[in-house]
Amino acid sequence: IEGFKRTYKGEVVAEIYTKLDQSDFSVELARVRSLAPEAIYQFHPGGTGINFVKQYAAAGLNKSIPMLMPSFSMDARMIQATGDASAGAYITGIWSQDFDNAQSKAFVQAFKDAYGRVPTDYAMQAYDTAQLIGAGLKATGGDLSKAADFRAALRKPEFASLRGKFSMNTNQHPIQDLYLMRIEKASDGSLSPHLVRKLVSDDKDAYAQFCKMPS
Repeated sequence: IEGFKRTYKGEVVAEIYTKLDQSDFSVELARVRSLAPEAIYQFHPGGTGINFVKQYAAAGLNKSIPMLMPSFSMDARMIQATGDASAGAYITGIWSQDFDNAQSKAFVQAFKDAYGRVPTDYAMQAYDTAQLIGAGLKATGGDLSKAADFRAALRKPEFASLRGKFSMNTNQHPIQDLYLMRIEKASDGSLSPHLVRKLVSDDKDAYAQFCKMPS
């Protein structure tokens, strides 16, 4: 929430916080209805997020108040669990299954062939992590005794990231682009997030300037 407010330029009319084990959001949804904001930004992962989106749609709020959330609040598996309730919602993230680069297209198709479903952001990040480690091992010739060389290679990764551009900041957090996606229904009736536009280029986390980690 703080990350959202750090760059949001409009007015925040209210902040509503729910309990970690909450399953009924009728009180909060009634308040959203009474506030009638132009949009809401929400974060509820896992089963809580599924319940929230279902109840939001059941209350009819999705027809009048657009919902925006990070990709971790509505990944590909969660979209399947919500059914049509998530249609039209917006998510932000670092990758979309319809990215137009060769490595991402190949990954998505291979994942579908292997598992019969679209990959989540978690699968994408796990694949990129394996490639990053592989790049480090390649730089050292697989010699794990060269720990310093391995770490140096990780700081300047050389691999074809599924997300496109990818580099490390001085605090060893990724520098990457951020995107807006909309959950839409395909001709076969399945729902998935599709790229709308790029939001930020070469985004750096807000705390890098405070990190004393050597480059």
